[in-house]
Amino acid sequence: MPITCALFVVVDENGMSNQLLYKSPGTANAERLFVFFPGDISDFPGAVSADALTAGDPELARYDFTLDSIARQISEQISPEDALVLFRPSRMMGHFSIYSNFVECDWLGLPDWEGHRRQERNPGKLILEFLEDLRRQQADNSLSDKTRLILIGFSKGSIVISSLLEDMNRALFSRVEKIILIDPGLPRPGILFPLHREKFSPFPKGIPIRIYASPYCRNERVNEMMAFANESGARLQFILTDHDVSLNTHFKAITVAIEQEKKFDI
Repeated sequence: MPITCALFVVVDENGMSNQLLYKSPGTANAERLFVFFPGDISDFPGAVSADALTAGDPELARYDFTLDSIARQISEQISPEDALVLFRPSRMMGHFSIYSNFVECDWLGLPDWEGHRRQERNPGKLILEFLEDLRRQQADNSLSDKTRLILIGFSKGSIVISSLLEDMNRALFSRVEKIILIDPGLPRPGILFPLHREKFSPFPKGIPIRIYASPYCRNERVNEMMAFANESGARLQFILTDHDVSLNTHFKAITVAIEQEKKFDI
């Protein structure tokens, strides 16, 4: 089923910008806004095709892996009263997503948490300013500062969630209803969640964190997720997409995880 999304360029108070896809709700006011951070590969269709040609891997060009396709899939699953926004990575290096607006990263998009802390970044404040600029730009006035937020990190996009947990911005988390991580992981294990139990002491106890892992996640990723769940109190659930370990399995996890979330009144 076709959906209509708008492409916005949002800007914070210091002039930092980010592109995003926004789908408005079917009602006058959005009850909730799903905020989705994709992983590697996912970009606009033309860019994905170009990256696939450069990498010599035609599978990377599949429409199913694009931002447009992900927006359509999620929109079909959530309530018509909810809105959806997909943050395009700050930049793409080939098919590697780089969230340098939110996390200090190397050229492959892997986080440098020591550098991140030295830079004294405020990703929570940045998200709020981006969303406020989106609210000002949208024509239907369906968003407000009372719209509840559901944060979703998929694959490498989960580093943005990590940065928000590291930041612990009270104004942001006062609006967050839940946090969902789907197949979180990086090519280099051990650096996705640089957080320890004491870091979660100020985290609001009423906000659930749920992690979904498909067969795509190998031992290193699963071990990292289990350690994070132990530190944060997050709920880890293994889901079945396909039996093979492929990109198709990985991306199917998005749909399966959101269906599972419906059990928790998504």
